[in-house]
Amino acid sequence: MYPIKIKQWTCWWPPLALIPFGPLHPLKATVLTNFLPTMTFGDRFINHPSPCTNIVIHMCPCGKSVCPKPVPYPCSMLTIEDGGIGHTRLLIAQSKTVFCYKLPIGRILDPLGIGFPGFSWPCSSVVAYGSPNVLSS
Repeated sequence: MYPIKIKQWTCWWPPLALIPFGPLHPLKATVLTNFLPTMTFGDRFINHPSPCTNIVIHMCPCGKSVCPKPVPYPCSMLTIEDGGIGHTRLLIAQSKTVFCYKLPIGRILDPLGIGFPGFSWPCSSVVAYGSPNVLSS
């Protein structure tokens, strides 16, 4: 088992839709941006699995010696953070001026992991879409 920072050199986590992990809270459904619910700091989205595999070589007994047996394993099974089902994605909103229920709203390029884009833990993905006519700083 390796951390994602090491496995990202041999595995790929493709972009995945930002679907909320659980049902939308009724209070949060009252604030809409272009008829869509607003993403705020701390929103959790569905897990981010990897569709790739890595070949792991097991040494198996064959006769009086051992023989290498290559076995493909999904990358999500080989990373510590994924645990076989994919790692969590949590929005770390960085807006300084626009809030929704006292929480900063999510913007394009906000990280989906703890940290900043490209160096977040466990997910280094970012928000890739948003309302084109809404600006915040």
